[in-house]
Amino acid sequence: MTAIAAVNLVPLATAGTVFSGTTVTPVVYSPVGFIQPGVAKWADRAGGIPLLYPSFTVSVKLPSNGSKVCRIVAKLSLPTPDVTAPSTSTGIQPAPSKAYECLAQLEMVLPERSTTAERNALRGLLLSALSEWVQASDGDPNSLTGSPLPAAIANFEIPY
Repeated sequence: MTAIAAVNLVPLATAGTVFSGTTVTPVVYSPVGFIQPGVAKWADRAGGIPLLYPSFTVSVKLPSNGSKVCRIVAKLSLPTPDVTAPSTSTGIQPAPSKAYECLAQLEMVLPERSTTAERNALRGLLLSALSEWVQASDGDPNSLTGSPLPAAIANFEIPY
């Protein structure tokens, strides 16, 4: 079992952004605890409003009766506050509310018979697919092409 400690998530360059000579500050997600058995949660509490804390959860469901797979689910949530008037006619500031939430969920289904090398290979391929650039299929090891995921995420662009 892994201890639940603070997690630093480093925002990487987004489409069209280049970090040259600048320092990227990690976002500290502090442990919230176990919100359910087997589900750990962390939150970025810098904003000060619990309803609007960005959060990160990880759950691991081990193989059980009849199941031969381990399921690992990671979720990352980025809530956006609703725009409210600075005060109402009574002069009272309205309570903060959430307008919407961007959510990423990754589920890995790993057979209990899989080897550590196979699980690490899957993780490596996943990281490659999530990156900005992937190796082109033209046989040249130095030839890169854009991954379809950044454009799909940034602009809802459909791969073709």
